[in-house]
Amino acid sequence: MTQTPTNSVERLSAPISRLMFSHYSQLDPEWGFEIGTERSMCGLVCVKSIIDHYNNKSGFDIPHISTLLDAVKAADDDKPNGISHAVEVELLKAQGLVAWRRNWDAPSSDSSWLINNEHYSDEQANALDTQQLEELAFDTIHDRELLSINDALSGENPVITSMKGGFGGNTRDHQVVIVGREFTDDGETFIIMDPEHKPGSTLHAEPIERFFEYFNNRAIFVKQ
Repeated sequence: MTQTPTNSVERLSAPISRLMFSHYSQLDPEWGFEIGTERSMCGLVCVKSIIDHYNNKSGFDIPHISTLLDAVKAADDDKPNGISHAVEVELLKAQGLVAWRRNWDAPSSDSSWLINNEHYSDEQANALDTQQLEELAFDTIHDRELLSINDALSGENPVITSMKGGFGGNTRDHQVVIVGREFTDDGETFIIMDPEHKPGSTLHAEPIERFFEYFNNRAIFVKQ
């Protein structure tokens, strides 16, 4: 595991390699999605990729995507525009992972509200509170987001992020998974698993500047 610098400023630019992470495509016919719904399944496929990533490392059983989709329908969250972050957190939590959602545009992220309304455990609430406390070292949303994303990657944990329409080939809001950060001669990049890419695709490097142009300030963090 990469050792995380203790200084907050250093943590903004700490060199991070990519996780061993597989590409999953929402367009893969093997998922068995109903025809015409594939484009709204980016969030579910991101969740599936993360569950499989951790379960493969731990030797746990791998849930079929139909099991996850049934849970989404049971939560009455099977919407044409995709699955809510709250339900994605529940899917990850049901697999024994600690997950929490962030919206840096919200006036506040009150963990007590999430405990009462989204059934957050003490572990989830503590993870959120600790993350927000660490971010107070910075004044800008951009630096706070970058710090938390970097810290997650340094801990070998992927991050689901929501992107505005126009990122990649999508024309509406979309979700991807950040699985690494690398520094090249051309600048800094995030390593992205984009489920909208066709089956058989590989992870790709996205310049950090362009990523933040399309990032809509919402993310899901997860850890074992």
